[in-house]
Amino acid sequence: MLEDQQLLRRYASDGSEAAFGELVARHVNLVYSVALRRAGGDTHLAQDVAQLVFTDLARKARSLPENVVLAGWLHRATRFAAAQLIRTERRRQLREQEAVTMNSIQSDSAPDWEQIRPLLDGALDELNREDRDALVLRFMEQRSLAEVGHALGTNEDTARKRISRALEKLRAQLIRRGVTTTAAALSAAISVNAVQVAPVGLVATLTSASLATAAAGTATTLTVLKFMAMTKLQLGIISAIVVASVATPLVIRHQAQFKLREKDEALQHQSKQMVQLTVENERLSNQLAQVTGAQSLVADQLNELLRLRAEMGALRRNPTASVRAVGTVQGRSKQATSEDASSEEMDVGRRLGLAIVQGDPTALAGLTTMAKTEFQTFATNSAKLDDTQRSELSSQTFAPLFAAFDVINEAALKGNQNAFDALSRALQIPELKGHATETLGLLAGNGNENALEILLAPEKYGLLLSGTVGALRQAADHGNQRAIEALAAVAANEKQWPLWMMAAQGLQSSAESGNPTAIDALVAMSASTNQTIRATVIAGLRLAAANQNPKAVAALRQMSAP
Repeated sequence: MLEDQQLLRRYASDGSEAAFGELVARHVNLVYSVALRRAGGDTHLAQDVAQLVFTDLARKARSLPENVVLAGWLHRATRFAAAQLIRTERRRQLREQEAVTMNSIQSDSAPDWEQIRPLLDGALDELNREDRDALVLRFMEQRSLAEVGHALGTNEDTARKRISRALEKLRAQLIRRGVTTTAAALSAAISVNAVQVAPVGLVATLTSASLATAAAGTATTLTVLKFMAMTKLQLGIISAIVVASVATPLVIRHQAQFKLREKDEALQHQSKQMVQLTVENERLSNQLAQVTGAQSLVADQLNELLRLRAEMGALRRNPTASVRAVGTVQGRSKQATSEDASSEEMDVGRRLGLAIVQGDPTALAGLTTMAKTEFQTFATNSAKLDDTQRSELSSQTFAPLFAAFDVINEAALKGNQNAFDALSRALQIPELKGHATETLGLLAGNGNENALEILLAPEKYGLLLSGTVGALRQAADHGNQRAIEALAAVAANEKQWPLWMMAAQGLQSSAESGNPTAIDALVAMSASTNQTIRATVIAGLRLAAANQNPKAVAALRQMSAP
């Protein structure tokens, strides 16, 4: 029987489909078993991982060293591929959950804002100046906590506390006026609805009109001051002249009024022209947006994408498919990716992310608007789709938003304070909360203690516990004991059993490393009667048992006993 290296060389040199098929047949059980363990017993996900691994092998066969141990290489490649796909799946589930939540919020929150809107400014007036300034800067001007603190002459922590107290005072004022709401809902309602974008061109109109009015007022003031500065002798001379010739000043006054009237009419005419140009500009902008939004895949591109998906389905059903088909899928996958999310849309997300990390105070509002549009698009188009189609639609729809958060995440990893402040503010915006939570999880996984502190206090920051449990996995995978203990606390609370599967997934790597807290938590969850949870727990305990952990071995024996 030929060795693995001989089969690899034959495939690399001659493109032998038979040689590659033999390699797949030899190692498919190894790859599938590792993928199944990493996927927590999800057979469909394990098949996707196996497909990705062998596709990667076909692509890299020519670059592998001659003395490579193929089984070891495939084991490591499977771990990486599983981690990538599991993260993608978590993102998809999170986006779908957020879409459902946003639909509920949009249907339920409108009456709340309609109740708050006519009372908001009056309630703000009842607050003291410092509290009112803090709320206006934070929620209406969208300033960061650091900027609010600087404006108020305090630091960031003091600003956070003042905003929290002021928000509670504002909520109390609204309650006295008959509007009942929570502080989190109130902050979200104000952030999203309180400030509307002014019409295009209004800045120029207001500037020109204000400066013209101010100039006229200044001229009048200077005239009065000059008149007051005259000496008594000057006043006497002027009085004599006025008495001697009454008609002259009347004519001068009439001429001056006539010139002022002409200037005023010219200014009004210019203002009307500016308004007309503004309206026309908005109309043309809307038409351009409609034309751009109406662009779609042409017929041959759509057919190419459909053929790609059909071939991918065939490959999933037949893991020993020929290398020629694998190469075809790989080439078309790149094309489909470019079709699903155009470079222009991705660039929009990246530019917004870059503006945020550079400190642009309006960029986060732009990102919020984009997120609202994406959630509405996904909710509208995903109603009658199956899981595979929903996943594809999700990847396409939310690609610009993820591009923005990738830029923010990269900057935050490098210590950019604007990026971290933007994530903190995004936690208060329903459309951005899930993405911000996931990004904080990535930061916590890379050792950012500030991000970890936020994830460990979900109630303080108004986060969903399900989101923080998923985000803490990144830190737990890197051995952070506080994150592991937080996930173990979820496992110890029977009221939180719907989150046990996520907690068990987050504890698997720590259990494999022998962490006693993680192993104890998995053992505690092994009593669950839910088969999905038990399968995830068993997968984690098997990872620990493979490293000869006695507690994991004993737990598995007990679970298998009749």
